[in-house]
Amino acid sequence: MKPKGCIWLVVVLVLVLLLAGCDRSGGEETETSAAEPVSSQLAFTVPYRAVLNEGDTVAGAQLQYLGNSDDGIHVRIGGEDAYKKVGDSFNWHASPAAGVELDYKLRVMGVYLGVFQAWGDVDITISETAPVVMELPDSAPWVFSPAVATYAVARGESVPGTTYSYLGKSDKGAQFGGVEGYAYREIADSLEWSGRVRSNVYLDLTMRVSFIGEEETRLIGTATVWIFP
Repeated sequence: MKPKGCIWLVVVLVLVLLLAGCDRSGGEETETSAAEPVSSQLAFTVPYRAVLNEGDTVAGAQLQYLGNSDDGIHVRIGGEDAYKKVGDSFNWHASPAAGVELDYKLRVMGVYLGVFQAWGDVDITISETAPVVMELPDSAPWVFSPAVATYAVARGESVPGTTYSYLGKSDKGAQFGGVEGYAYREIADSLEWSGRVRSNVYLDLTMRVSFIGEEETRLIGTATVWIFP
């Protein structure tokens, strides 16, 4: 489910993080960074809203809404019945597709006009990635957007989830390898990539540069993730 009501919150978050991480000291790198290390593993967090009619199940999770009762909101979690109240957890962690882990961390919002709602986040972990530029699919069993990620990329290393690499700082900004056309980006400039990151996962990624250093650049961005079994 695409959480349309949460998109503006993500946009604000990304902008705040971007401004907070911008290099305002003439290129001097700070001592600490909250960015993820570069690896063949990708990690995203997606704001998520489950909206279920009676009998419906959250896609990719064993979380089902069964109806209301005197004992509370009747749900089924991993095949076990439970009764929830507003504010209670509605969580599930599983690997519904090869190389993909989904961690649903939701809170029950209530039942309105017979429709159950639970809001929260989904953490997505994609392992053993091998990015290839490729046309994106029209649909998939699981589509998550907008997924949020931050990365620190050392000079000479690849930008996670892309075929790009960071070549270093120049008087034109951060220089990236593998980019078609102009290879330089200044602070807050965008860097886009789309394609397949493993045989069953596709990614449409838009990052922005938040720091440019001699040995490292930092990127903040959002993505749409398509997942197949």
